[in-house]
Amino acid sequence: MATIAAIKIMQKQAGLTDPEYRQILHRVAGVTSCKLCTPEQRRQVLSEIRKKIHKPAAEKTPAERKIWALWYELRRSLPEVERSYAYLIGMATKANGGDGHCAITRLDQLSARQSQRLIEALKQRIATERITGGEANYKLKL
Repeated sequence: MATIAAIKIMQKQAGLTDPEYRQILHRVAGVTSCKLCTPEQRRQVLSEIRKKIHKPAAEKTPAERKIWALWYELRRSLPEVERSYAYLIGMATKANGGDGHCAITRLDQLSARQSQRLIEALKQRIATERITGGEANYKLKL
């Protein structure tokens, strides 16, 4: 049985702030405190928090490994300002409908469907960069 103490421990392990934690409570159980959750809701909250815990590199999902492989391929053709992790997270957010639909800060927060959308967006961008040679999007107009 998921206890309140177990939920609080997982919250700290996941590095969740209080507002992030409360957002999960509201989304999963419709409450603002885990004291108001049923045992089943506590299990669901605990499961959701576990998903937020950062996985070591060896535990990356196949989708995460594919995203990283595509990202490293794409990075070579991007201008320096677009070669950041923040840019990749921005691509993930945009591929999944924007901030209102996909507010993430790490790739391991993506669902399987969201990961697939990002993979397709990366593939499309790589194809575009190959066709244009990376020049069309970055020409300066004098």
